[in-house]
Amino acid sequence: MVDEGDRCLRCNERFEYDRGTCPNCGWDSQAFRDRGRYGLARPGTGEWSGD
Repeated sequence: MVDEGDRCLRCNERFEYDRGTCPNCGWDSQAFRDRGRYGLARPGTGEWSGD
């Protein structure tokens, strides 16, 4: 089921993040997370700690 908040960050199409890539533009939520949100994820920016 697609949640109201599950929208592609590239084209805004609704899709299930757990299913891989956006069917409209190919954006991949897992690759986005693996890259640290385009380098924006860094300590002290509100990220949860690993504890």
